[in-house]
Amino acid sequence: EYGTITDGTITVTALQDVFGLPSTVYREPEDSAYVPPDTSVRAPELQAAMEAPYRDLVQAMSASDLAILAPDAGYLHAAAVRPTTLSQSFALQTRVAPAAYATAADMAAFCPGGKLSAALDYLDTAAVLTDAQALDELQPGTAALIGSEIVRVDAVDVATSTLTIARGCADTVPAQHAAGTAVLCYDGWGGDDQTEYMSGVSVEAKLLTNTGAGQLSASVAPVQSVTFDSRAARPYPPGDVKLNGQRYPQEITGDLEITWAHRDRLLQADNLIDALQPSVGPEPGTTYAVELYDAASSTLLHSETGISTTTAVVPSTAFAYDNRLELYSVRDGLESLQRQVRRFSWGDAPTDPYWDKVLSLLHFDGDLTDETGRVWSQSGSPIIGGVGRFGGCITFSRSSSERVSSTHPAFGTDN
Repeated sequence: EYGTITDGTITVTALQDVFGLPSTVYREPEDSAYVPPDTSVRAPELQAAMEAPYRDLVQAMSASDLAILAPDAGYLHAAAVRPTTLSQSFALQTRVAPAAYATAADMAAFCPGGKLSAALDYLDTAAVLTDAQALDELQPGTAALIGSEIVRVDAVDVATSTLTIARGCADTVPAQHAAGTAVLCYDGWGGDDQTEYMSGVSVEAKLLTNTGAGQLSASVAPVQSVTFDSRAARPYPPGDVKLNGQRYPQEITGDLEITWAHRDRLLQADNLIDALQPSVGPEPGTTYAVELYDAASSTLLHSETGISTTTAVVPSTAFAYDNRLELYSVRDGLESLQRQVRRFSWGDAPTDPYWDKVLSLLHFDGDLTDETGRVWSQSGSPIIGGVGRFGGCITFSRSSSERVSSTHPAFGTDN
């Protein structure tokens, strides 16, 4: 009964149907399926701090401020993926030791990202993520950081946590990345230190998670260390590198022709031009240098500097069997932040007259245990030496009084 205008009392008449209930209950009450939200304050597992590249400064600074920025000056940028659902933001604290930490940003936004579920090779363009966060907030065309490589996000599949990416953007080159490497889609997220740091200065940074329960203690926050190196002023590395027409060859024969494409940080501005695109520029005053090393000993075998074109030739007489080629840009005494590096073998398979009698090539990484449990210790190791030649002697010993030594002519005539 709802009462009257003068008496607003609501009256409820009810009864309990005791006959519809069992007199005794033999079933224990079920536990609640409710899972309380995680309000703990945790350090971001996926985080990074870096000297901001020129491309990021173009976005953050006015043209006049950027024009007067000293060549050896730079700024620090930090990014992190949300560690828990209720993590709201993070505070960025920085210092130059031994000074105390100071807060550079109070409420920096967490960025979308995750971890690579599988290794990523130089030319791979599909990055599948685990522990992915906020991928639905990503827009195509934004930048992401994988290790020290900047990539462009071209497409996002939220259902499968897959990013389609373009490799080696801005001042970086494509690299190989192991499974579990952090992927930070930092473009438009993160915290900036507005302090201008000079080249050679080492800055330490801590990222302190903010939640409704409080802020992560600085005493338990991991330290990110960044040494400034005139990053924004350095020329971009060359792109679209090919060796005898191949991008990443495993083997080269004959003379080596190297071709590449120009890059221009001024013309590219805030555009993310990937490593496979044709020439842009070059930036005035840019030249290129080529260095060839024996990969086994890091001995310099051949070098050229002051190259103004987009091609160079290395004669076949310069090569070892296992080689490492490095190509980089130079302008006003500054080298590109990263180098294009290729590793490859040179020459054909060995032509030793005993080659057709070889049953297998052996390589041992340590002591061997045979089927009886006896341990055979190794001294010496097989080596690769000379052009298209194999050499080496392996000795295994089971005890001081029993030794087995083997040398075979198929492994070369020098041993």
